[in-house]
Amino acid sequence: MSQKKSQILFHDGRPACQNGYTTAVSLHCHTNHSKEHLHCIPSYASRIPVLSSVFTRETHRYKRLTGQAIDFAAWYWTPPPPPQAVIDSEAGRIESQLGLRSLVSLSDHDDISALGAVDVSGRDTVFPISLEWTVPVNGAELHLGVHNLPPERSVDIANDLVAYTSQPKTRSLPDLLAGLSDSPDTLLVVNHPLSNSDAIGAARIRRVATEFLDRHGEYVHALEINGYRPWSENRTVMRLAERFGKPVVSGGDRHGTAPNAIVNVTGAESFSGFVDELRRDKMSTVMVMPEYQEEDVIMRKLAVLTDFFRYYPGYPPGLRRWTDRVFIKLDDGVIRPLSKCWDHTTPAWVKSVMWFVDLMARRYIQPAFRMSFVRKIGVALWGHVQTVSS
Repeated sequence: MSQKKSQILFHDGRPACQNGYTTAVSLHCHTNHSKEHLHCIPSYASRIPVLSSVFTRETHRYKRLTGQAIDFAAWYWTPPPPPQAVIDSEAGRIESQLGLRSLVSLSDHDDISALGAVDVSGRDTVFPISLEWTVPVNGAELHLGVHNLPPERSVDIANDLVAYTSQPKTRSLPDLLAGLSDSPDTLLVVNHPLSNSDAIGAARIRRVATEFLDRHGEYVHALEINGYRPWSENRTVMRLAERFGKPVVSGGDRHGTAPNAIVNVTGAESFSGFVDELRRDKMSTVMVMPEYQEEDVIMRKLAVLTDFFRYYPGYPPGLRRWTDRVFIKLDDGVIRPLSKCWDHTTPAWVKSVMWFVDLMARRYIQPAFRMSFVRKIGVALWGHVQTVSS
C-alpha cells in the first residue's frame, strides 16, 4: 500500500506491544441491539443450492394457506450476543493475543442503546457512543460508522440520523455530515464501501460510493477494510481510499460470537487520541488477525449462521433461542418474536436448513465435498471470494 501513513500488518503471534503499540481498537461490533433486516432473503435463498427448492416450496405453501406472500421486508433478526458479551470477548482476545489494552466501539444499526447494558464499573476505559448509520444514496444504501458521539448530545444526534434514514427528504445530508465532523472527537468511516449487500451490482455500488465521496468526502475521515469481506475487495477499498486521500481503518463487522478478525493498533491511550491520529495525522495501522489470514471468508460467515442457530443458556431470557431473535409482523401489524408464533415447535423444513448450515460449517466433512457447496453458496450470497494471503 503506497499511503505512507496507513499500513497493514499481519499478526504473527508475537505480542504487539513489542512493536511499540499500547492499545488495540476494535471497531464495528454488532450486539443484540442491532436490527438486521430480512428483505433480501427471497433473492438470496433462490440462488442457494439444495435450499432453494425447499424455500420455494414452503413460501408457496404459506401463500396458499394464508392468501398472501410473506412480507420479508417487515422481518428482522438480531445477533445473539448481548453488549457485555461482545465487550468481554473483544477485550479478552486483544489482551491475551496482542498483549494490549483494548478500546471497543459497539456500533449497532441505527441504534446507540447497547452501552446502557454494559457494566462499566471497575473499568478505566470510557466506551465511545457509536452506531452504524444507514444512509440512503441514489436508490442504494451506504453504511457509515459514526464513532464517539458527544455524550451530552448523543441521543439528539442519533435521532436526527435515524430520522434521515427513514425520511431523507426532510433533512439535509451535508448539514448532518458537517455536524458530525465538527465534533473533533467523532470519527466518521464509510463501512464496507464496496459491499454489494443490496444486490444492486458491484459496478453500481462502486459508482454510488465514489459519487458520495466526491460530494461529501470532506466530512469522511476514513474508509473501512472489513473482516467479513474478501481480501480482493479490501484491496480495492485501499486504492479508493488512496484516491481520495483517506486512511483505511479496520472494521470487524462481527454479528456472532467470534471476536473481530481485523483491528487497529495504536499508541494512543484513549479513543479520542485514536481519532486524533486519524483525523489530524491520517495515521492508521491495521492488524489482520490469524483467522482472517487462514480461514475462508465464506466458512467464517457460515460459522456466524451456526452461532445464530445455537442455544445460549447463559444469555438473558429472550436471547437464548434463535426464534427469540427473529421478529416478524403478522396480519394485526404487531411485531413479535418468532418464538411467540411457532409455540415452541420448529417446522421440519427449518430444521433441515439448520442441519445443512451446521453440516457445511463442520471441519470433519470431506473437504472437497464441503467446499464445493460452500463455494456455490458464496457465489450466491457474496460473489467471488478470494482467500487472503500476505
